Amino acid sequence: MTADNKLSALGGLKRTAQPQPSPVVELVPEAPANDPTPQQPAPQEDAVTATPVAVTPTANQEAAAGGGAAGENLTIRASKELIKAYEAHKNRTKLSFANVLFNAIDSTYQQLPTLLNTNQVKVPGPNLFGRGEAVAMISADHSEKDSKSMRINSKHMAVLDNLATELAGGNRNRLIVTALTEYLKDEI
Repeated sequence: MTADNKLSALGGLKRTAQPQPSPVVELVPEAPANDPTPQQPAPQEDAVTATPVAVTPTANQEAAAGGGAAGENLTIRASKELIKAYEAHKNRTKLSFANVLFNAIDSTYQQLPTLLNTNQVKVPGPNLFGRGEAVAMISADHSEKDSKSMRINSKHMAVLDNLATELAGGNRNRLIVTALTEYLKDEI
């Protein structure tokens, strides 16, 4: 079996760089201590120079390094009415669930601090548990719940997590449900 046949078994990977021979190094003996003219090495005109090979990482390699576009699972838990309105809006606009969600957050971003701060209680004293300045009260929502799952880009998930930490005390679902509720309020 030749080397090329062995490579064909690797799923279509192809060799991108050939091994380069090592440059020849000429050794020059040291001049005796009493010789006032030390010998200089002769310049090498035909020395091999290394040519850099550009390697472009694949999307999976970038994702493995933490900066790529690999998808992550996102599940939203909300009232059945909100999930139905979310699905109807997605079908009407022909956007993905993720893009409808991002539109909801983008369009309500200025209002979110006010919307999320309702029904909150200030954390007293020294805050030994490292909570935010205020915590949300549990609202009495007796509506029947449903969930919607999707995959979103890892970078977008990081943005959601940062917004949730900044605005909703780390509660990503609360951030999403609040933004969707405000965004779809005319459709519920």
